[in-house]
Amino acid sequence: VTLTLYRDCGPTNTNGVGFDTEVEIGVFDDQGAHLFSEFFPFTTSDTVPVQLNNPCLSVTPTICVERAAYSGVIQLPGTGGFSLAYQRCCRTPATVNVQAPNTQGLTCSILVPPASLGPNDSPVFNDYPPIAMCVGEPFVFDHSA
Repeated sequence: VTLTLYRDCGPTNTNGVGFDTEVEIGVFDDQGAHLFSEFFPFTTSDTVPVQLNNPCLSVTPTICVERAAYSGVIQLPGTGGFSLAYQRCCRTPATVNVQAPNTQGLTCSILVPPASLGPNDSPVFNDYPPIAMCVGEPFVFDHSA
């Protein structure tokens, strides 16, 4: 299992929180009961390159996105369906579309289907969406995996 997280590393990230040294992944059965948790270590991080493909944008030093990966192995107890979940508090105070963002957490979850339904691989996308877009400009992005 690999968990990839992104964070604002620019000057608007006024709380300056970095990535955790490890993450806790909760494992839940198909009824939502918590079975156990696994801890994955921080494995790598990098800064996402800012690619501005529209002439309305110019590179600004305030745009910065950092990516981190955490990886580990989870042995699931049986062949039933499971959910994996990660939770984290809080968001940067610079977020403008969430009320009190520095008090709002995040939960990421994914369903692992029963073994009888076949492989449980997650998609790997061909490209990442742009970090910045222009207001009022058309936006087209290929989300294929």
